[in-house]
Amino acid sequence: MAPSRLQLGLRAAYSGFSSVAGFSIFFVWTVVYRQPGTAAMGGLAGWNVSRFSDLQALHF
Repeated sequence: MAPSRLQLGLRAAYSGFSSVAGFSIFFVWTVVYRQPGTAAMGGLAGWNVSRFSDLQALHF
């Protein structure tokens, strides 16, 4: 049996809310909490590399 219009509307609203919530969590995680240029601590690899010179980025 096909879902009703109400069910489709609720599914669309839930999907939209989930998308906005996921994007906001990702935005806060990457912008507010600055991530290192390595994935060792769960950061996004290479995200902040542009903030350093090549020499500093390759220095361990």
